[in-house]
Amino acid sequence: MSGVLVTIRGTADASGALRHDFTVQSFAGTLPERLDAVLVESPDDPPFAALRQMASDPMQDTECLTAAGGALLHRLRQHGNGPQALDGSFQAPAGSAEREVRLHIPLILDQPHNLPWELLWDAGKGFLDLSQGLPVLRVIRVPETATRPTGRLGPEGLSVVAVLAARGIDALGEYTALVAALRGYGHPWRLRVYSPDDSVATAITAAADGRITHHHVPTTAAALLREVSQAQPQIVHLFCHGIAHPGGGAVLEVATLLSAAGGAALELSSVDLCSHLPATAWLVTLNACSSAGAPEGSRSVAAELVSAGVPFVVGMREPAEARILHSFTRGFLSDVVARIGTVLAHSNAQELRLAGSMRAGREAIRQHFAQVGVDVTARVKDWSLPVFFTRPDPFFLTPGDPGDPLKLAELQTQRQVLAEFLATQAATLEAEAIGAIAQRIAALDRQIGDLS
Repeated sequence: MSGVLVTIRGTADASGALRHDFTVQSFAGTLPERLDAVLVESPDDPPFAALRQMASDPMQDTECLTAAGGALLHRLRQHGNGPQALDGSFQAPAGSAEREVRLHIPLILDQPHNLPWELLWDAGKGFLDLSQGLPVLRVIRVPETATRPTGRLGPEGLSVVAVLAARGIDALGEYTALVAALRGYGHPWRLRVYSPDDSVATAITAAADGRITHHHVPTTAAALLREVSQAQPQIVHLFCHGIAHPGGGAVLEVATLLSAAGGAALELSSVDLCSHLPATAWLVTLNACSSAGAPEGSRSVAAELVSAGVPFVVGMREPAEARILHSFTRGFLSDVVARIGTVLAHSNAQELRLAGSMRAGREAIRQHFAQVGVDVTARVKDWSLPVFFTRPDPFFLTPGDPGDPLKLAELQTQRQVLAEFLATQAATLEAEAIGAIAQRIAALDRQIGDLS
């Protein structure tokens, strides 16, 4: 088995300064043991600083993207196993699990998270994701007590909750892209939309599609997340702003009817989201600026959600224009639902793999910038901004109907009560009590999985 497995860890040098060592291995661990290499690149180094400052222009020549991607690939090849692991992946079948680069980066190491790994570039092969079908996956360690959502649909089919609430940006384009993707699914689905925008509410009313319902964003974050959790969604899609408070970490900013009139918006922290989404969510898409970036001294929202148990999370490494996000939504989610439908068509449990859907989303962004006779891949960085996070273990979908609905509802209610208590009272509890509650939530998740 091939595949490139890169593990990055932080160690202190003789002076006590943190350095980032990394090792390269195949997925099966078949390459010889070799000494670690040192990742000297930093997000503040010239190739990456220049990339952050660049504005995409398909008509303007630039070396920003190739310089950044080339620097990272060069560093991987400096490890003794790097060339062999990469060659093995190139030889693996297209679309297979072995044709991937999996980056294991601890949550505490924010600098490696913020490097543009999606841009890995070879002078002869081009950008490896696009030209070679070699996607980059950020793999996040998941504690044993983390939630594991069931891989089985309920009787109403695929449940999707979308929070389309970016203050100052009309969400109609995002709604249109989302619905276009779902209508290609070909199986039962339902969509619950939260948005303060009249344009979205009007479009939903005009469509008169019983599968789609509109709801105004509640006035508190707790109420919004409670309603999202009660809908038991397999896909949660958030179109909003991402912001970072100095020393306070990254949060998502969700507009309400009040904030549209000048009032404060809701702020959803990683803790808030992790307390409600992992119970059922297979995929969370964060179409929010910098939702995949780790502010200095903190952790990204996307990485935290995976650590809490969500199998797949997509975030944005930098700020992105709304029209670019619309293109990505339609391309990415169209491919996602197609893959879900294909997996569920089998008579037994099958692994759901979504890394390949990123290419469809990137291609949609590229088409947005398409110019006759122009290779936009080297002049437009926007296609590289979506970042894919996943758990190290495979996630399986199981066809069939759920079990005892009354017992299932009872267990889910117990889990929700405990999760909300932990989210709101953790600061007042002893570590032993927090651990006990987390273990009880994990046990409930296992029971829910058995009945689902």
